[in-house]
Parts: sequence; structure tokens; C-alpha cells
Amino acid sequence: MSGKRLETVDEYKYLGMELEVGGWWKRFKEIRIQKARMKRVRACSMAMRAGIVPVKSGVRIWEGLVLPVLEFGSEIWGREEDDEWQEAEEEQRRMAKVMLGCSGKMANEVVLGELGWQTIKARRWMLRLDTGES
Repeated sequence: MSGKRLETVDEYKYLGMELEVGGWWKRFKEIRIQKARMKRVRACSMAMRAGIVPVKSGVRIWEGLVLPVLEFGSEIWGREEDDEWQEAEEEQRRMAKVMLGCSGKMANEVVLGELGWQTIKARRWMLRLDTGES
């Protein structure tokens, strides 16, 4: 290009998303889950474990601090193989159980149902379908 040789790289960061050769999103997902974990731990330390924060406020904390980290760019990233993102599902379930003050052994479906939450996978599919046009 303009007489200069372009360097070939295996990974490139563009608009905050780590793009990998071959269209895999492994590194991107690792970074997202690390950031989400840190934010979840901070949110849980905001007196949520003590039961001081009402569930409604806990939901707002989740939706405002942690969920955006997990859903960043989800409309475009990934393949069908990437839809089973167990680490993200586990982060959501952990936060839900802390908010509700229930045991870690409580059935995941019950916890998500109590809050009216969808799985991360279902939310990603909905974001892909939503064009933003009315």
C-alpha cells in the first residue's frame, strides 16, 4: 500500500472489539467476561449481599453496569458455536442469586424466572433481530 508492505497480524482491535483471524471471538469473550466479573463483584459489594439493596435496584445495577459489558457488540460478533457462552450465563446466574439472597444451589431456571430474565444467549439473539427501526 503506497509502496509500503502491510503487516499481517493474528489479532486486531477495532472499535473496542478484538478481531481474530478466522472470525473466532475467543479473546474478545475472555476480555468481556473478565470485565463483567470485576463489575459483578463490585456490584455485589455494594451492600447487596447484606440485603440492604432492594431487588429492583439490584436489577438496575446489573442492567447498567454488568450486562452492557457482556452484550457489547453482540449484534455482530460470533458464530453459532459462540452462542453457548457458559461463563456469561454463570455470571448472570451468580448476580441473580445474590440479588435474591438465595442459595447457590437454587435452580437456575427458578432464579431467572423470578426476575423475568432471559438467558444471555436469548438476549443476544434478540439484539441481533432488533434493527432499532420503528
